[in-house]
Amino acid sequence: MKDKEVMPAAELQKQKLYAADVAAIMQVRAMGAEPKAFVRTYGCQQNVADGEKIKGMLAEMGFAFTDDENEADFILFNTCAIREHAEDRVYGNIGALKNVKRRNPSVLIAVCGCMMEQERVAERIRTRVPHAVLRTTLIAGFPGETEEQFEDLCDFVEEAPFDYVGVFAYSREEGTRAFGLPGQLDADEKADRAQRLRDVADASCMPRIAARVGQEMDVLVEGREEDGQLFGRAMCQAPEVDGVVYLDAGEVG
Repeated sequence: MKDKEVMPAAELQKQKLYAADVAAIMQVRAMGAEPKAFVRTYGCQQNVADGEKIKGMLAEMGFAFTDDENEADFILFNTCAIREHAEDRVYGNIGALKNVKRRNPSVLIAVCGCMMEQERVAERIRTRVPHAVLRTTLIAGFPGETEEQFEDLCDFVEEAPFDYVGVFAYSREEGTRAFGLPGQLDADEKADRAQRLRDVADASCMPRIAARVGQEMDVLVEGREEDGQLFGRAMCQAPEVDGVVYLDAGEVG
């Protein structure tokens, strides 16, 4: 079992002081006797759990809660990147709050959660390493995977900023911990889910791959086809799973 990470005492004290400062500021900004927070959480169960933690932190800062954004001094959208096209819903709701902000200029509107973290990480990587390639490999049809969970995975892949996504159907292998798990899916269902996920991944990644047309790239020449055609891999292609580049000239190796 992984040991729980413990926040250093100095950092904990720093955060408590920050929370106290926020509470004092919000007492001044509040429309009523106490500041009110409106918290809306989107998506997966992890996000729901995180939303409850956030509400606990806000309560420690002296916030009460309201279900009416028009009463709120602080509006927070806790986002999710993998369910129900949450990104569109969040930005749509933020846009709808223009009138609220116009009526109450002091209201604070914020966005947090895995959707924003995912976008920040991808942006940070591509800013520091302009030619970075983001890829992942996924398994479809793992024991116990429900149709809803599979749809969540498809939504995530559709919205995630990957250049390449490898997809494999789960293979039941003796000696592995998953071999004896309940909820084993039949071969046809696993193959169907894997293909559906590949189709989603292809549609999501293709625009990024197509954007490389016309670029000059270094290629590792790996061999020749039976007809003599040279082939190799660019730096953005993982061996055996991301396709190959065909060349008119070059030396193997």
